[in-house]
This record gives sequence, C-alpha cells and structure tokens, in this order.
Amino acid sequence: MSQKTKTATLFAAAALMACASLTQAHAGAYELRFAEAALSTDSGVERLYGEIVAVAEEYCDDYFRGYRMVRNRANRERCVDDVIVDIVSDIDHPRLYEEHARWTN
Repeated sequence: MSQKTKTATLFAAAALMACASLTQAHAGAYELRFAEAALSTDSGVERLYGEIVAVAEEYCDDYFRGYRMVRNRANRERCVDDVIVDIVSDIDHPRLYEEHARWTN
C-alpha cells in the first residue's frame, strides 16, 4: 500500500469515526447528545459536565414546577444530584467520573 493510500484510508476511517462519535446518554425522560471527542480534553469534559448539570436542572425544575415549599426545594436538589449521577453513570467514562467527584467533594 502506498503512502497516499494509507493516508486516504486513515482519513476515511477518521471520517467514519467522526460520524459514529455522536453519542447519546439518556435515562428516563432526560436526554443529552454529545461528541465522544468532548471526553478527550479537560475543557471538553468540563463543558460536558456543565451540560449534564443543565439537563438535570431543567428536568427537575419541570418535575417540581409549581412547588414552593422548602421540602420540595430539597427534593429538587436531590433530584438534580440523582439525574447527574444517572447521566454520568450512563456515559461511564473515567474523566467524567473525576469531574463529578471534583464538583461533589
């Protein structure tokens, strides 16, 4: 195989991997789409974790909408924590577990 062919084959393989790298994490009624490449850098993991938190907050805000009691605010916070853990576990990546531990400790 010539050098040109190897390069073209690598580019084709990279293009296929890029198309297949859009991943989805979901649990119940919440869903998050992300590129696997986000897990390859610290800034990508931080950004993804921020998106996970936003999804969790949106889901729990919708679930607890209209409830104003203090007890329900505590339940909402517990809901957010549970959703974050669900999504991080669903993605199941060491760097994301590290980011979660950093924010929860």
